[in-house]
Amino acid sequence: KLEYLILDDNELSGTVPSEIDSLINLKYLYINWNYFLGTMPNAICKLQDFKLIELVADCRAENGTVRLECSCCTACCNASNCYQMN
Repeated sequence: KLEYLILDDNELSGTVPSEIDSLINLKYLYINWNYFLGTMPNAICKLQDFKLIELVADCRAENGTVRLECSCCTACCNASNCYQMN
C-alpha cells in the first residue's frame, strides 16, 4: 500500500490529477515546486478523512498570483520556501 507520494520538483504541469483520491492509504503527498494550476480537487482533500497527514503544494502567492488554490494543504510553497498552514 502506497503511503508516501513524493513528486516535488519534477516540472509537472496541468491540473492535479483527481485520480490520486484512489490512494486511500496515502499519508504524505508532496506535489510542490511543479507547475500545477487551478484548484486542488476536493476528492484529494477528502483523503484527510482517511489517513492523509501532510499535503504540500504550490499554493502560496508569488507576485500576487496563486497558481494552485488549496484549502486543505498542510503547507503551501512558492518558488523558494514552504510555509506551514494552520
